[in-house]
Amino acid sequence: MGIQKQKNYSKHSKLSILLNISLIISVILLSVILSTIYLFNEKQITTNNKLQKLGEKLNILNNDLTEINTIINQIHQRNKTILHDPTYKEAYNFIINDKTNENTYNDVSNNCDHFSRDVNNNAESKGIRCAFVLIKSESGLPHAIVAFNTTDEGVVYFEPQTDEIVIPEIGKDYWIECVISDSNENRNEGLIVKEIILYW
Repeated sequence: MGIQKQKNYSKHSKLSILLNISLIISVILLSVILSTIYLFNEKQITTNNKLQKLGEKLNILNNDLTEINTIINQIHQRNKTILHDPTYKEAYNFIINDKTNENTYNDVSNNCDHFSRDVNNNAESKGIRCAFVLIKSESGLPHAIVAFNTTDEGVVYFEPQTDEIVIPEIGKDYWIECVISDSNENRNEGLIVKEIILYW
C-alpha cells in the first residue's frame, strides 16, 4: 500500500514539475510575443512619424514647385501680353530718354554688362521687348549691348553707354567700324566682332 502511494506521489510530482515547466515556457513565450508586439508597434510608430515628416517635406516641395510654376507662368504671360516690339521711332526715343548712359563706367561694378542689363530692365518696365546682346570678339574679350526687334525696320542695336546706333558685323572692329558716331573722340581699337548673340 505504501509503495503504491509513493508511486502516485512520484507521478503527481513529475506532473507538477511538467506543469511548472510548461507554465514557465508559456510565460517566456508570452513575454517574447509581447516584446515583439511592443517592438513592432514602436517601429510602426517610428515609421509613421518618418512618413508623416516625409509627407510634410513633400508638401513643402510641392508648394515651392507650384510657386515657381506660377512665377514662370507670370513671366511667360508678361512676355506675351505686356511686352511688345516697338517701332524704330519708339525704340530710338526710349534710348534717348533713358538715363543709363549717364552712369559712371567701372570695370567691376558698372561695366558694359551692367549698362546693358539696366537698359534692358528699363525697357521692359515700359513694356518694350529688349534683347541683351553679347558681342564676342576674336581676342576673347566680350562686350554687351542691347537690341530691339522693331516692327518697321527689323532688329536695331544700340550702345547703352553712349546711346549710339550700332551696326555689328562679324569681322569688323566694333568701336571703329560698327558704332555709328558723330563724335571725334578716340575709340579703343581691336574689338573685332567674332559672334553676335541675342538673348530675348
